[in-house]
Parts: sequence; structure tokens; C-alpha cells
Amino acid sequence: MRAGGRGGFRARAEAFRHKKLDGKSVNAPFFLMASPLSLVADQAAFVQSIRAQLVDKKPVAVIIDTLNRSLAGSESDDKDMAAYVRASDAIRDAFKCVVVIVHHCGHGGSDPGGIPRLWARSTRRLR
Repeated sequence: MRAGGRGGFRARAEAFRHKKLDGKSVNAPFFLMASPLSLVADQAAFVQSIRAQLVDKKPVAVIIDTLNRSLAGSESDDKDMAAYVRASDAIRDAFKCVVVIVHHCGHGGSDPGGIPRLWARSTRRLR
């Protein structure tokens, strides 16, 4: 799910396929949902929309880009973040897949944005 700036995303996805897959994978499936999302409020509808697109297949990963654009609330509020983590867990459980949440660090790359609850639940972080 791409909640960030929508312009040019399809071209970037195609460029990624061309450069990184390099003919090694035939027709690797990629689905884009470029619609606004409040993950907590829309989680059940989001799961249904994924199921409708994939029919009898299951995703191996659901990428939510970005946390800031998919959170109706504050990343510094424990209640808002606890609800967000529960919603992402529900997606993970529905498909038995990894859920990747894109969150940009603050200026200078050192501040993860004040969301210790999310960092405590994460298994990997990339900088």
C-alpha cells in the first residue's frame, strides 16, 4: 500500500522489476493500492481489498508506505501506536506474511520519530 506521494510510483516499480529481477523471475506479481488509508480504521477493509485483488493467492509481504500517512493520530501517542501495531498484526495474521512499515527518520537520520512501541515490536530496521 503506497500512501506517500503517488506520482511516478508505477514507473519506479517497473524500473525495479527491470533492473533487479533481470529476467530471473518471470512475471513476479506486484500489486499497488495507491489509495488513502487509516490503518486502524480501515484494516478490515484493507484485508478484504487485498483478498479481492489476489483471489486465491496470498501475499508474502504487505508494505505500508508510510507510517505517517497511514496513521490517524500521533506516532508519539502510546494508544495510537498500540492500535496501529494491533492493526498491522491483524494483517500479518490474516495472510501469514511479513508486514513492512516504512517510516523515515528525522532530519540527520538519527531520530526514528519517537515511536518506541513500534521499534520494540520490529524484527529488523534499515537505515
